[in-house]
Amino acid sequence: MRQDMRGRGINWLIDIFLNELPTYLREIQEALTTHDSELLHLKAHKFKGGCKNLGASRVVAWCEQLETCAQKQNLQRAAEVFANEIPREVKELREALEREKLTGK
Repeated sequence: MRQDMRGRGINWLIDIFLNELPTYLREIQEALTTHDSELLHLKAHKFKGGCKNLGASRVVAWCEQLETCAQKQNLQRAAEVFANEIPREVKELREALEREKLTGK
């Protein structure tokens, strides 16, 4: 999908994702804070979809972990994933997307 969008403005899609990124993360944190498994599943699924659009497979995999934890109502494990894995992956993703915007690669 990213290859197809190159000629049509991948930077536009990257900008939308980066603008929405804090909202994705805040909503997941709110679901964890309120111990709402259903909301966590919905928000992790939404975040996963945005990541899939950009080919961010490692973040997609962690979102799937969050979804599984939500389904099993294992919010402690979900909180661990969110605190320990997601920040590193999101940082790397953000950096890669910013590089792609600048270089087109």
